[in-house]
Amino acid sequence: MSRAIFASALTTAVVFLPALWMCAYYVSATVSAALGVVFILGRFLYAATYVSDPRRRGAGFAIGMCVVETVWERRRTLTDPPTDAIGPRP
Repeated sequence: MSRAIFASALTTAVVFLPALWMCAYYVSATVSAALGVVFILGRFLYAATYVSDPRRRGAGFAIGMCVVETVWERRRTLTDPPTDAIGPRP
């Protein structure tokens, strides 16, 4: 059972860590740290519920994925070039 939890954490970390680093660089280190703490708490909740009842692990997974989505969106909104109806601005 612990191998499944570790494998899930590892596959999520591959997406999360680069996004967190980019969020720290482009947005704020404080925001990035806060989101990292929420992500870790979500992973702990996922692991605890997975051990007790695997069918209830959805809440921890949802917290982690919401943080990943938030980090990616924050990074994207600040790094993508602005566009208007005519096209990209020079």
